[in-house]
Order: sequence, then structure tokens, then C-alpha cells
Amino acid sequence: MKISLHALLGFLVFVGLLSSMQANAQSVTESGFQLNDTFYNRQWYMNFIHAPQAWDVATSSERQVVVALIDGGIDDSHPDLKGILWEDPDEPIDGKDNDGDGYVDDVHGWNFVLESEDIRPIARKYGNEAWEHGTIVASLIGARGNDDIGIAGLAWNVKIMPLVILDSDGLGGTDNLVKAIDYAMLHRVDIINMSLEGNSMDENVADAIK
Repeated sequence: MKISLHALLGFLVFVGLLSSMQANAQSVTESGFQLNDTFYNRQWYMNFIHAPQAWDVATSSERQVVVALIDGGIDDSHPDLKGILWEDPDEPIDGKDNDGDGYVDDVHGWNFVLESEDIRPIARKYGNEAWEHGTIVASLIGARGNDDIGIAGLAWNVKIMPLVILDSDGLGGTDNLVKAIDYAMLHRVDIINMSLEGNSMDENVADAIK
């Protein structure tokens, strides 16, 4: 004989084995955040993942999180990314490899395509999409919130370490990807972001991730 859960609970109350019952209603705490970023009203996904509730506590944290962004570089002049770049305290710009990591003047990161300290996107060739991708991802991660411009990034107390592996075509090899992962690990970042795609997994990349 099959009985419904409702009938079973009613029977338990009737025979005295259960004193009362009620639905376990779900509740969500409202956030006090009212952001003034120009396009925040279009960022529907922030409410979907309850970001405002996290901001109630997370934006006051004194600990900065470092995110290595392995991509095509970022536009460091963008006003919504002001002050977001990671800085190597042991690497002044003087033409020397002061911190001994094998890279000269890598104050904010490294461009593995040009083999230089220039972390900006390589000159655009096929439109804006490939050229701007890294800047877009950096903005989603850490654009300054509540600053009257642009959008609000998910993390407000974050530093971005740009590691450029994509060329002007938006393409990059696994050799530079491995170097970028190794670089990020050497500098003990908290998070590595790789918004990339490929046809197959390379064994060297898999080993670097391990």
C-alpha cells in the first residue's frame, strides 16, 4: 500500500508521535547595496548568484586576492580598472631581473607572445572581440564597483596579474600557456583564470595545472 507524505505526517500527528508540522520556507536576506554603476541594472546575473549579499561582508575584507588572468592582455587605461593591476614589490623598472624569476621588469605581469613586460593587448587585427577579450574578463572579475561608471566587478578587493598568451588573431600556443601557468604558480597567486578553449588537452598543460 502506498500513502502520500502528507497523509503519513497527518497520521503521526493524530497518534501523538508528531506534535506539529509546517513547510520549511526558503528565505533570502536583502542586501543594503544600492550601486550607482552606469550599466549595473543590466547585470542581472549578480542578483542570480546573490552577489549583493556577499558584498555586504566581502567588500570590507582587508586581504587582497590576486588573480592571474591568462588571456590576451588588458587595457590598463580603462577607468573602471583603475588600480586593479598586481604589482611585484621586488621588481622595480630598471632593466634588471631583480626578483630572479627569469623576467626583466615584469612589474605587473608578462607578455609571453612579445616576450616583454607590456601587458596590453597586441595590436588589433581582426576586429575588437579578440583584442578586448582580456579587458572584458578583467572587468567581470574586478571592475571598481559603486564608482558611477561602467559595471561592477564580482570581486572588489582584487588585483589582476595579466599574463598575455594570445596574439592579435586571438590565438595562442600551449607552450606559452604552460609558461604562464608556471609564472602564476611561482608568484603564488590565489586564482588562475583561463577563459580559453581548444580542441584537445595537452599533456604539458595538464602537468602544469597539477
